Amino acid sequence: MNGEFRYAGRDGGELIIASSDEDGLNPDCIQVSGCADIPPQDFGRIIARMYEAAGKPVPVILERPAQWIEQAIIMPGAAYEIHGNNVRGTPTGDYGKPQDFSPQAIRDFAAALADLADRAESEPDQAEVRELAQEIRRCLIDRGVWGGTDPPKIAARVALRWMRDKQQRGGSE
Repeated sequence: MNGEFRYAGRDGGELIIASSDEDGLNPDCIQVSGCADIPPQDFGRIIARMYEAAGKPVPVILERPAQWIEQAIIMPGAAYEIHGNNVRGTPTGDYGKPQDFSPQAIRDFAAALADLADRAESEPDQAEVRELAQEIRRCLIDRGVWGGTDPPKIAARVALRWMRDKQQRGGSE
């Protein structure tokens, strides 16, 4: 995180989060100053900024399900249920035998799934990727530099122009 993050509380107070020091003596520490009323819906954003200030990856923070899960969660490929002090995953169909996982292993699995979901969500639209690739190919071939000396620089210019034009047409980034 570069600089500092300022949070304006609903009470008019301010919370400031910054890296601990500029000389690198306390790289895992942060400075938090101020006082502000913080509603629960902002906790995740503030916690994420604290991790960023410390130079650490932001943790996956998930809300609990709105309804209590009584017995099992059935998902494509498997069903999961409490089994003693573990969670038992039972594959659906003929794909294997039930397997017990520790609570921490299930939390790690959930975090990994959330990370995959976040990354999938941030992936560019495949139709846009194809459209941009065709535009880059067309420009490089038109200029006769497909295998020439500086295709990456030309491709970057084409991509930036394409994104700017798309934004001006009202498309997403």
